[in-house]
Amino acid sequence: MTKEIERKFLIANDDWREECKKDRMIIEHVYIANTPELSVRISTQTWFLSKDHKACINIKMPREGLTREETEIELDWFTGSSLIVLLKDKFPSVQKVRHFVDIDGHLYWEIDCFTSKGLQDLVMAEVELPYEGYPGNPGSGSDWIKPDWIGQEVTDESGYYNAILAEKRNFPHDLNEETGLSPYDIWDFSC
Repeated sequence: MTKEIERKFLIANDDWREECKKDRMIIEHVYIANTPELSVRISTQTWFLSKDHKACINIKMPREGLTREETEIELDWFTGSSLIVLLKDKFPSVQKVRHFVDIDGHLYWEIDCFTSKGLQDLVMAEVELPYEGYPGNPGSGSDWIKPDWIGQEVTDESGYYNAILAEKRNFPHDLNEETGLSPYDIWDFSC
């Protein structure tokens, strides 16, 4: 198992597009299990320009603070992509295009533009950090300078977890009785 330390943010504007690398990745996740104890997904990733690709099973444990343990089991491309085709209509799934922004050679931001039905306007940024006390993290005692295009932090909001997004995008009946809106209807899609 490896440790993943990440923070997630909504995007405030499109300025990140000027800084992103040219190549991008097309990602599809199918969640075959999502419980409070773990999530299990099958994932395919294809680089847009180079056409390199990868398939895997990913197991993620619950977060403790900003950290969670995960395991990735690589699959051959035929098996992984076949499982995606077989299961994506039977289990929650999410599709997105991932862009990459390198900030000063030490922080790499991943910008996810969701393409799944019902999520097309959602754009989120996540950054993986080397350790939990990294400058700018809660409890680190120091601030960091975020790019101007970073908006509201959603790290602790489970509604923005990919597994939850995959489930909710198929269930528009989860409406607030007072407003008649789904939580996913009130996102700020200002970008």
